[in-house]
Amino acid sequence: EAAYVADDGTVTTDPRNVPLTGAGRIQARKQSAVLASIPFDRAICSGLPRTRETANLILAGRDLPVIEEIPALEEINGGGHDQPVEDVAAWLAHIANPWAGADHPDATFMGGERFVDFATRVTPAFDTIVADPTWRNLLLVLHGAVNRMIFNHILGLGWQGRVSIEQDNCCINVIDVDTD
Repeated sequence: EAAYVADDGTVTTDPRNVPLTGAGRIQARKQSAVLASIPFDRAICSGLPRTRETANLILAGRDLPVIEEIPALEEINGGGHDQPVEDVAAWLAHIANPWAGADHPDATFMGGERFVDFATRVTPAFDTIVADPTWRNLLLVLHGAVNRMIFNHILGLGWQGRVSIEQDNCCINVIDVDTD
């Protein structure tokens, strides 16, 4: 759970640079316990503060030399959050289903990054990681939209987001890659 809303009730003006909430830290520690028996030999996060913090909490006490940061795996970029909302009903509908209409080549996420550009940065980064033979058990600490993009890629569904796989805070997804 990311701290988009501060303890004093103010909403962040930069959703990319927020830490975890107290509940988010508890979630990460619980996942650490669930994953304790997995001998991770590589760990990667997007580099945004909440993924670094989550990875550090999950891997606490382990002998991993470094948590790699791959910025291409950062969360999809939404539009400006300081802009006034002129059509509240349309905005709420978009928030409820931000992937609607994503199959149009110029479709953007909340007026920000184009879905096609998002796919163009995420899927090659994931493919490069999978193609690297130096790891056996990998921890990826990423973001909901990034996870959905990876799943759509793996399932051959493209970037359109017509199929949305639910991604709760601090959820665990297991992808078993058989290169043989």
